[in-house]
Amino acid sequence: MSVRFGLFEHMTLPPGAEVRELFERRIRMVQAAEAAGVDHYFVAEHHGHRLTMAPSQMPWLAAVARETERIRIGTMVSCLPLHEPIRLVEEVVMLDHLSGGRLDFGVGKGISPFEHEAVGHPYDESSARYRELLPIVLRGIRTGVISNPDPHFYPLHELHIEMTALQDPLPIWSPGNPKSAGEQGFGFIAPVPIDEPLRAAYDEAWQAGLASPDRLGDPRQAPIAGSSQWLVIAPTDEEARELALRGIGALNRLMRVSSGPVFPHLVGELPAPEGPAAEMWNPARALESQGAIAGSPETVARYLSELAAAGRTDLIVVNPAFGDLGFAEIDRTTSLFFDEVLPAVLESSSETAAA
Repeated sequence: MSVRFGLFEHMTLPPGAEVRELFERRIRMVQAAEAAGVDHYFVAEHHGHRLTMAPSQMPWLAAVARETERIRIGTMVSCLPLHEPIRLVEEVVMLDHLSGGRLDFGVGKGISPFEHEAVGHPYDESSARYRELLPIVLRGIRTGVISNPDPHFYPLHELHIEMTALQDPLPIWSPGNPKSAGEQGFGFIAPVPIDEPLRAAYDEAWQAGLASPDRLGDPRQAPIAGSSQWLVIAPTDEEARELALRGIGALNRLMRVSSGPVFPHLVGELPAPEGPAAEMWNPARALESQGAIAGSPETVARYLSELAAAGRTDLIVVNPAFGDLGFAEIDRTTSLFFDEVLPAVLESSSETAAA
């Protein structure tokens, strides 16, 4: 099967922009992506800071679904411990029906400590809460029955919601860790290109988990591994790199604010990172690790064609809207990607498959 393509974003508001304009422009972006042949659109979940203006994923994705026809929509991820499980199951099931069976459900625990504090529990409980919630939520989506036979954090009366997801099975994704995603039988997304060791780790974990009684993935879901990378396209490699470094620098500042236990509105001016943190938050690191792609249409098309031809990646996800990039800069990247880069990569991919 030839490689597929997707978009991901946090829904960050560009400086000086209005929220309503952001929503309208993003819907037009997803419509253009669908027309260009993009297969997936994913959105993150964050709360209480400028990183995202769509903290409630389900109504946003419902709006996108009603303005599109084919493109798959998804969460990447829904942070399970930040949700009440009954409402989350109901919203996922409703959205799958509203979208005509186009929903992908990405799951995780959430990485921002203050967000967990905001909903009433300490961050150090987040992993345990996630492990308890995951089978409750997936079972509810598949059967319409919400229950927790062995409660610790979530004592629940058994509830029948009288509906299940339209898709059977509903695709489940888990980013970041190939071992846990593979063992559970979930789709996997990495923030870097899928190299041979990463693909092998995922495939081996997938096979090892097949016999586990604790495996939560549907046995009919096939293994699928994807990469997710920030993307800037400009007329020249130099201009694209300059924009990417600026956008990643702004994104890093947002992530630094949101990565601690202090609520963002209480965080003052951050000091420059020092020591190992300075390297971790260096914008150039994203380009050097290929967590970000920046170049002319020709450079990006060549890079993505080689990535697709390597045969390790089932889904290539690009993230054209991040940090402090403005609407015009984002629109230029997406237009060049849809009009020039994607057709060239798809043609190259088809030639490789036919060879």
